[in-house]
Amino acid sequence: MKEILPFIHELPTRVLLITPAFFLLFMGIAVWVYRKDRKAQYEETAHLPLEQE
Repeated sequence: MKEILPFIHELPTRVLLITPAFFLLFMGIAVWVYRKDRKAQYEETAHLPLEQE
């Protein structure tokens, strides 16, 4: 591992902790957005501009 990332010990601790945390947050939001049970809500929202008043 030291050969792959020789500068890892030079990075601040907060960077090493925050980067994976934000990646997990991003993945969680992506999973939440693309769930199958939200498809009906997205389909309904997609047709809103086409509805007549």
